[in-house]
Amino acid sequence: IGHAKRGDGKFRIRWNEVIGATGRFRLGIRKYNDKEYNQVKKFYDKDQSSAVADQANGSYTMGAF
Repeated sequence: IGHAKRGDGKFRIRWNEVIGATGRFRLGIRKYNDKEYNQVKKFYDKDQSSAVADQANGSYTMGAF
């Protein structure tokens, strides 16, 4: 969802920006004890152009349900 920057070694979740955020990942299947589970295989970087578009198109108002 664009909160981590690659290579800076710092990560802090900005909780007020999580709702309505989008991201991309590759999903895989993991087997454990003869059962299959979904597992995120890879997270992709969020390109800056889509991050700006998400903020501009966001119509979410905190506390308004």
